[in-house]
Amino acid sequence: MKQYFVVLAAVVHAVSSPGQLVPVWIGQSNIAGANFGRSLSHGGDVNGDGFDDILVGAHYGEKVVINEGLAYVYHGSVTGPDTTLDWIHGSGQYGAEFGWAVAGNGDLNGDGFDDVVIGAPFYDAGQTDEGAVFVFLGSPLGLGQVPSMRLEKHQANARFGSSVAIPGDVNGDGFDDVLVGAAYYDDGQVNEGAAFLYHGNSNGLDSVPSWTFQSDQGNAYAYVHRIDDVNADGFADVMITSPLYDSGEVDEGKAFLFLGSASGPALTPQWTFDPDDNYSYLNAAASVGDVNADGYTDVIIGAWGFGPGIGTSVGDGGVFVFAGGPAGLSSSPTWTKQENGFGGSEYGFAAGPAGDVNGDGFADVIVGAHKWWNGQYQEGKCFVYPGSVNGVGSVPLWEQEMDQSYANYGRAATGDLDTNGDGIPEWLIGAYGYENGHSNEGGAFLYEYALETAIIDPATSPMERIGLDVIIGPRGAELVATGPEPFRLELIDIQGRVLQLQDFGSGTSRIHCGPVATGCYVVRVSNSSGTLVERFLIE
Repeated sequence: MKQYFVVLAAVVHAVSSPGQLVPVWIGQSNIAGANFGRSLSHGGDVNGDGFDDILVGAHYGEKVVINEGLAYVYHGSVTGPDTTLDWIHGSGQYGAEFGWAVAGNGDLNGDGFDDVVIGAPFYDAGQTDEGAVFVFLGSPLGLGQVPSMRLEKHQANARFGSSVAIPGDVNGDGFDDVLVGAAYYDDGQVNEGAAFLYHGNSNGLDSVPSWTFQSDQGNAYAYVHRIDDVNADGFADVMITSPLYDSGEVDEGKAFLFLGSASGPALTPQWTFDPDDNYSYLNAAASVGDVNADGYTDVIIGAWGFGPGIGTSVGDGGVFVFAGGPAGLSSSPTWTKQENGFGGSEYGFAAGPAGDVNGDGFADVIVGAHKWWNGQYQEGKCFVYPGSVNGVGSVPLWEQEMDQSYANYGRAATGDLDTNGDGIPEWLIGAYGYENGHSNEGGAFLYEYALETAIIDPATSPMERIGLDVIIGPRGAELVATGPEPFRLELIDIQGRVLQLQDFGSGTSRIHCGPVATGCYVVRVSNSSGTLVERFLIE
């Protein structure tokens, strides 16, 4: 049995604006024209060492033949991601563009090691540019060099694998599942696009999809996204976007939500959203954790052409956050944001979770504008916005430009990684045009928000002293809290999800949490005098 004692009124985290941050890690291909970082993903833990790994695609990379495409994995460690790559794989086929799309952070076969899927939308296996998706299983040694499976749809020019996602366990059978998008798939309408769901199993993945989506509108396309479980029913949910879908406005785009269940997603969407603006090109979607700490996962959607624009036919772009709840997502966005660049900055092309980077118990969000320019044309810029009890804040916690022309910094972005096991979330930015010795080799940049520590004197602080024992035993975790006046106690995981919430009177009270996984947690205590937040680590 382990026991931790935390005096919440003694130490809290204070956050000041960090300005430009120096990356804690940089990855690059060292191959001219590789476009390393055009795609990237939280890699999960492919070798089971307890550290998150990084997955990056370079769709023009070449190891054997030109433009075969490459994917890279860097293992995490106590010092962060390895500086040399731990795994690299290509398609071995000219022009296949393996690594156009990558996805990780899911265990398809339930063996305790996370697995990855790689899309090669121009792969030929009997039909020109039909596309293929390659599945690689994790192990104590990491990923193998031989894929466990190759998925295809056998339609010329369908571009199967133009998007991939591991949404979680959609049907609750204990195995994570895989979504594949075929942006140019035809079935009644030209280039309508389609999405396919494959269930995980003890051997890896079913070879036949259990569920299919089609946009049913010509030239609308279809892309797949991970949004986790927005209604907290225990089943992962599914989101598809069609960026050129017309629903009253030309090429505005549309998002479709399908809730998971024991029988899989429904055939008709439970929720849809379109931005009601011509040429918005709604393309991005992702779960961002619990930005308002209400116990439900929230979702961000990006439309890179939204808004009036400056001297172009499309806007600078915009993002929309929708609150999760028992019925799914809110009918209207709880937060909308535009950042006015210099016309066509494509703000919102990338949008996703940052994790709780400032340690306040609320999940934060990240947005990329890869064609932003401010001194250097299409250098790119990224933003992290804070969550709060009222939702996402409008003032960025962090914003950063690339300061290199045509770097396209922010074409891909994700977060909520912990590659060094310190409990502080990191975020990862791709810049596929970055150059450092090789033209357009591309780069990936990992950041961590450094928290300052402020000491509060309990004798002078308006917040009364509250003591907390965190007891870890064979039956799980127990929080034992003592305070001189009524207070509220919340236990929150690193993604900002509220695991326990309870109101107490004065004196000593207990919360039985049951089994709790190792990792970093946040305890938030509030009373009439204020709120205090503290992290603790369970090892």
